[in-house]
Amino acid sequence: MSQGRSINGDSQCAYRVVKIAFGHTQFFGPYSTLSAAKGKRTSESNYISSGPPDLKIWIEKTHDGWEKVDV
Repeated sequence: MSQGRSINGDSQCAYRVVKIAFGHTQFFGPYSTLSAAKGKRTSESNYISSGPPDLKIWIEKTHDGWEKVDV
């Protein structure tokens, strides 16, 4: 069984990365900073160098529910 991530610090906001590729949705996180989520988004984008035609990747944040972040 894999262990989940946790948030450290006093942040009231969490971030996650959402990736859709090859018809599958993956979630990465939570991250306590936007910078950490941006780093993961970049590494996931670079992982598939040519990028499948359906590759979509974005960052979401939450206070009460998840919403897309414009970065």
